[in-house]
Amino acid sequence: MTIRQGSDPKWSYEKLNLTLQMHYRVFGPDASQLLDGTESHTVGINSSGLLSGFPNAANRVTQLVLLDVLRRLHPNAAKFPSTAHLSALNRDLVIDRTKPVSTGTAFYINKAGQLMTAAHVVRDCLVLEAQKDGKVMPVKLHASSDMLDLAVVDSGQPSDHALPLRIGEETTLGEPVTNVGYPLQGILSSSPNLTRGNVSARGGLKGSQGIFQFSAPVQPGSSGGPVVSDGGELLGITVGTLNATALIQQGLLPQNVNFALDARYAARFLHQANVAFSEVTPNAKGDMRTANEAALAAVLQLSCYE
Repeated sequence: MTIRQGSDPKWSYEKLNLTLQMHYRVFGPDASQLLDGTESHTVGINSSGLLSGFPNAANRVTQLVLLDVLRRLHPNAAKFPSTAHLSALNRDLVIDRTKPVSTGTAFYINKAGQLMTAAHVVRDCLVLEAQKDGKVMPVKLHASSDMLDLAVVDSGQPSDHALPLRIGEETTLGEPVTNVGYPLQGILSSSPNLTRGNVSARGGLKGSQGIFQFSAPVQPGSSGGPVVSDGGELLGITVGTLNATALIQQGLLPQNVNFALDARYAARFLHQANVAFSEVTPNAKGDMRTANEAALAAVLQLSCYE
C-alpha cells in the first residue's frame, strides 16, 4: 500500500490562523486506487511566529491522513503484504498533472532524438515530458552535470533537426545570435518564443568559467534553450539571466544581461556521456533566417512533474 500526498499543498493565512489543506490518494499493491480524500488543519499563530505554524499544521494533517487510512481500510499484513512490489506501480497514477512543477526548453542534439537542456530544468522530476506542435512525448534522463548545469534526455524519436556545434572556434564578440525557448508558461502561449541579440562578452559573472554573455532577451522557462549563430551552429545553451530585482534595490537597472554555457564545454560533457553530436565549420553564408529556422526546428518544451 502506498499513500500519495499532493505535491501542491494549499496554504492560507487569515486573522492570525494558518490553514493547510492536503489532497491524498492511497493505492494498493495491484495499483488500484483505494482511497481519495482531503484533510485540513488550522493552527493559531502565537508568539513563536508564523514559521512555527507550518510544521505544526503539516504534522497534524499527516496524522489525520494516517488516521483516515486506518479507520477506512483497516490495513494488516494479510491484506497488504510487505512483499508487494511498489516498483510496478504506474507512475502516471501518482504524479500531479494539474500543472508542472517546472518547465524549460530542450533541443535535439543528434539524429537519434536525444535532447540537451539545462540540468536544473530536469532536477528531481518523477516524470518528464517534451512537447512540440501539440505532440507530447515522454522522455527519460540520460546524463546530467550539476557543475555545468547540463543534461541530456532520451526521446526515442529520431529527428532530422539536430543542431551541430561550431568546430574549433570561439564565439566572436558582437556576432548576432538567435535564442528560442518556451518562457512564462501559463502566461504566454505554448508556441516557442524567438529573440535576437548579440554576443556581449566572452565571460559571465565574475569567477564563472565557460560562460558567455548575450543580449537576446530571456525569461523563466527559457533555460536549456539554444543560442544559435547566423550560420545555424550551436554556440551555447541558455543557463540563466542576471537577477534584476537584487540590482534594482541597489539603484541599478540591468538590461538583457543573459548567460549561456559555451558549446565547447557542452562537447566535453557529451563526449564523457557517450552522446553523439556533430560539428561543422562556420557557415559564413548564413543569415538571420538560417539561424531562426535551425533553432525553431530543433526546440521542444520540457515539463517536469512530481
